[in-house]
Amino acid sequence: MRIARPKGTRDFEPEEMRARRWLEGFLRERFRSYGYEEVLTPTFEHARLFEEKSGEEILEEMYVFEDKKGRRLALRPEMTAPVVRMYNDSLKTRPHPLKLCYFVNCFRYEQPQRGRWREFWQAGVEILGSSEPEADVEVIELTHGIFDDLLPSDAFETRVGHLGILRGLLEEHGIGEERQNRVAHLVDKGELEGVRELLPEDVTERVLGIVTAESVSEVEEAIAGAEPAEEALENLLTISDQLKEAGVEHELDFSVARGLDYYTGMVFEVHVPELGGGSQCAGGGRYDTLVRDLGGPDVPAVGMAIGFDRLLMALELYDRVPGEELEGTRALLIPLTRSGKVWEVARELRELGWIVDVEVSGKSLRKALSMADSKGYDYAVIVGDRELEGGYVSVKNLETGEQEEVPLNELERAAEV
Repeated sequence: MRIARPKGTRDFEPEEMRARRWLEGFLRERFRSYGYEEVLTPTFEHARLFEEKSGEEILEEMYVFEDKKGRRLALRPEMTAPVVRMYNDSLKTRPHPLKLCYFVNCFRYEQPQRGRWREFWQAGVEILGSSEPEADVEVIELTHGIFDDLLPSDAFETRVGHLGILRGLLEEHGIGEERQNRVAHLVDKGELEGVRELLPEDVTERVLGIVTAESVSEVEEAIAGAEPAEEALENLLTISDQLKEAGVEHELDFSVARGLDYYTGMVFEVHVPELGGGSQCAGGGRYDTLVRDLGGPDVPAVGMAIGFDRLLMALELYDRVPGEELEGTRALLIPLTRSGKVWEVARELRELGWIVDVEVSGKSLRKALSMADSKGYDYAVIVGDRELEGGYVSVKNLETGEQEEVPLNELERAAEV
């Protein structure tokens, strides 16, 4: 009986895994160079963790199930809430600000399409314990720098906004948090007509004045007299000025709202337009109340997540994935005997830094050599009774065709053949 993989999931073949591990290594090293330390949380959490603040879209797409004792659990749909839960459980007494990073798979039950899967991977960072604009600047600068190093400079766009402007205006008009979240979701999806149905006409016009603004002056006009919104705009301009001085190219986009209810301040996205509909490859922002809302202290925080799969798609689109060659000397060891000495030879070569694939299917010497050549190996190492009795192995250079007998006690000479 043939069983197919679940819809929205993928198998990764060896060549794909080499590319994925290369990119993961690049990101891990970049995060480490900024002082972020890696954490890992469970693949599933109590469903309430995400139901509290994640928002309508995530709630509709969560994989929720009951365990054998009837507890409602969910596969993680994103990582900020689990990191905050972990912080509240065991990290809040550490020196602040706390800089954390992660590399994980997440799960959302959505319609699979190009760049969108039900199991997908995220790489991200979180800073807990700083309300200063410098924390926002670092998160954006780090993200922008990754894309700038991996892609042509004109291949991506960094868009920065501030949810505090929208929330501040709505707050000034007495609009509660729940309705603020609904407005933010509509703005995030570009469904501005829905905003008209949700808010009074005078408030709607001011909201649309923000999210369709093409200049700071237009936003200033729309929020005039709404002090919380004016303070948020000032904060955004402070962040933007620092980004400019740091050489981070970006545009102010007042329609950036993100799809999660916990964002409170600066929000940003990185898009690769050539990817089409799934152009967003990274995003994040400030969430100053989430730690408290999930039962912890009043700790400000900011973070971002990179859509690992979409970033890799962008790299492939622009031919920026390194070649698939494996580093190191690669050899096929061909045993023509069942002596345990075969494994000793393989181990000694590996200790010298070689990648040694022992042929374990009993192929003839001719077929084994043909396989080694087809796999692009550098050498074939032949070990038979005759070789062992003579105290050597036969080493064949598969590029030049030369073959020599190398003494067992001088295996380091094998690389000279």
